[in-house]
Amino acid sequence: MSIDLASVDAKLSRSTDHFDAIQNIVVPWLDAHLYGVTHKRNADCTEHRLVYWCSEERDLVRLSLMLGDAVHNLRSALDHFIYAVASDIAAQRDSDNWDSIAKTIAFPITDCAQRFGSFYDRKLRPIFANDLFDILESFQPYIRTHPSSPPYLKLVRDLDDGDKHRLLKLAFFQPTEWEYSGTFGDVPTEARPIGIMPSYRELKNGAEVATVICKCPAPNLDLNGFKVGINLLVLHEAGPHGTDRSELGTLYRGLNHEVTSVLNELHNFLDKTNAE
Repeated sequence: MSIDLASVDAKLSRSTDHFDAIQNIVVPWLDAHLYGVTHKRNADCTEHRLVYWCSEERDLVRLSLMLGDAVHNLRSALDHFIYAVASDIAAQRDSDNWDSIAKTIAFPITDCAQRFGSFYDRKLRPIFANDLFDILESFQPYIRTHPSSPPYLKLVRDLDDGDKHRLLKLAFFQPTEWEYSGTFGDVPTEARPIGIMPSYRELKNGAEVATVICKCPAPNLDLNGFKVGINLLVLHEAGPHGTDRSELGTLYRGLNHEVTSVLNELHNFLDKTNAE
């Protein structure tokens, strides 16, 4: 296929630029370990709280804006591809109605067969007839699912649409409930067993990481072995197992791979069709 896809490649490249910029902000900050936990006790030392602190918090608003730009360029790459193919076909046919078609043509991302059919009939059939119906439907979220997250193309669409109206929600959370390496120090026998209640709250200055409960006063309880880990997560619609947040880097790479795979599959299909 000799269609000019320079703008598609440019959109994909620009998306990666935005993601790399996010990584250049977040990774050095994580490596610097400018965060930790402090130990606070109640009056009788039966309840010990671990509280998160950070000496230099990241600007999540800026990071959200950058992620929104990265996702938008992924979404645009899909639209640019369909537009380029349609434009080439219109030029070959000297189509009289291309100007009206060009204003509405887009890559479909729909949630059911009925909506896909309606989208195709209104925006794609006038230029593609029935040629791309099956291949484009095979990419739809109701067919191309994901085992643990919402379908990736659905996320591309919904994150892009959401970013038009509000900031995408990013937050720092612990990757595990809690992590401790130590002996708790000099603790009275009657204070055991020690109960640990993790917190699942967003990590901001002053947020409680975990509460340690003793059955009797334990003023010498040593909690220095507690470590706090941090992941920057993107909050989104819940997936098949109820998970509604994903680590930013893992999610973006998945979205990028999905968009690139879809474009490659569609490109190969068109090459094969033209060869026949």
